[in-house]
Amino acid sequence: MTHLDISFNKISSLSESIGFCTSLVFLNSSNNMIEIVPKLIGKCRNLRDLNLSSNRIIHIPVAIKACKSLQTLDLSHNRLEYISHAIGHLHSLHTFNVSYNSIS
Repeated sequence: MTHLDISFNKISSLSESIGFCTSLVFLNSSNNMIEIVPKLIGKCRNLRDLNLSSNRIIHIPVAIKACKSLQTLDLSHNRLEYISHAIGHLHSLHTFNVSYNSIS
């Protein structure tokens, strides 16, 4: 499986098993109730497009820095208070949206 869209489902958490989806290129889990991004997201090394917008996410795990193929990361409309230093390791990232958060 390379594409997974689980948006608009009232999901409260992403399973750690997401890390076993190593062929995943596109993941849309926007408009849910997710609070925590699992650390095993870092195992999704082929992931290019990750949409976690409109959830309840407070922070991004450092493990995301292993997603070296990530080009688009949408974290808008969450509850982020800061931007993790791990984002600086995503050298392929060209679109990074953190609008409508609590970043100060």
